[in-house]
Order: sequence, then C-alpha cells, then structure tokens
Amino acid sequence: ADPPASPAPIQPTTPACRPTAQEAELAKLLTRSAEQKRKNMRCNGQLEQLARAHAEKLAAHDTMSTRDTDNRNANALLLDAGYPLPASYRRYGNNIMTLGSGYASPQAMWEHWSARTDAQPHLLGDGDDYIAQDEYGIAYVRQTIGHYGDILVVVISRRARDNETDLYCMLYECGPKQS
Repeated sequence: ADPPASPAPIQPTTPACRPTAQEAELAKLLTRSAEQKRKNMRCNGQLEQLARAHAEKLAAHDTMSTRDTDNRNANALLLDAGYPLPASYRRYGNNIMTLGSGYASPQAMWEHWSARTDAQPHLLGDGDDYIAQDEYGIAYVRQTIGHYGDILVVVISRRARDNETDLYCMLYECGPKQS
C-alpha cells in the first residue's frame, strides 16, 4: 500500500470583504471612475478591516491622521498586521492611505477627492508605484460627536512579490512584530 499523502500546506486566508452600503458606493466610484488607471482592483478583507479599525479610532479620538494613536504611520499599520508591502514602501511612510471627512455622502467625498491633486495619484493609480496597487479596503464611519462628521478611509496597496527583497526592512525591522 502507498504511504498516506502529506496534507497540503495551509495557505493563509484573507477575510471576505463585507462593505456597508456607503463603502460599496465608494468602491464603485473608485473602481469604475473614467480616470481610474488601474485595470483590475479587488477588495481585500484584511485591508478593509484595517481601514475600518483606523476610521473608528479617528472617530473615537476626534482626529484625522494617517498615524494611529501609537504614532504608527499607515505603512507600519499594514506591516504590523502581516501584510507584506513592496520593498519601495518605507515603514514610516504612507503609500497606501487616503482620508476624508465631513461630506454628506461617498459621492460628495469622491468629488472632493477628484478635485485634489494630492489625492488623485493614490486613488486613481497615477504613477508606477500607484498603478501596481490592486487591492483595496474602504471604511465609512459616522462620527456623531466631534469635529469631523463622517470619516472615510481608503487603503489601496499591493502585496510584495516573492522575489522582492527589502534591504531597508532587513536593516530596520519591517514586518510583523515578533513576540
């Protein structure tokens, strides 16, 4: 008799996206915009969860920042969550997150972002680094008390490829924190 087959290695799974109606509306605006330069974008549940957690913290602390309450910037938040970023994304930078607040609807927020030259490259895939980003997560959080009103967080990124090496991260401990 043949020996039993080895079990297949367990592949990490990404949680499914579960957008609210407002998040789904903004995703449609993002992915179907005539100005969108990316051909294929897909929702990533891990990015959606990160965006939502960040938006909820912003609302709870009545602030707007790509940094969290521990002063970690957007790239570090993803790396610490185990999402492998490309070598060119510095741990202490922000290549992945756009914020917005105070607009009555995702459509109004999108129109505002579309008019801002600083938000366009990230949202519309303008430039080599941005056009390669193919995964997104969106959060829309209603802030009932505070200065900002409704808060939108859009995270768009791409996973590091297997052949990418990152000397910066080797030197400065990028990636998930080791316990």
